[in-house]
Amino acid sequence: MAIFKLDYVHTFYDARGKLRHVFRRKGYQRVTIKGRPGTPEFMEHYHALLNKTGGLDIGASRLKAGSIDALILRYYQSDSFKALAKATQVCRAADLGSLSRLQNAKRSPVR
Repeated sequence: MAIFKLDYVHTFYDARGKLRHVFRRKGYQRVTIKGRPGTPEFMEHYHALLNKTGGLDIGASRLKAGSIDALILRYYQSDSFKALAKATQVCRAADLGSLSRLQNAKRSPVR
């Protein structure tokens, strides 16, 4: 099982030993998300909660126009990306994140 971190999701074992996933965002009510992270049902509920609470446009104002990161953000907001199956969205997001990190690593000075 792959381990990945989702923003605003707190994962813990409760007093009875059951694994819980709670969506916590400042200023909003806590919501328990059923299922395992990465499953289509879980991701659908997670994205619905994100959209309900204002989305994930953190850092969008710091993006340079024409950069790879700006292009990836525009793709995430496009109708063609939103029309994909949730599992495909998760896979593509992981691939595009790797591309972004690789591109940013090329720009950083070598020490």
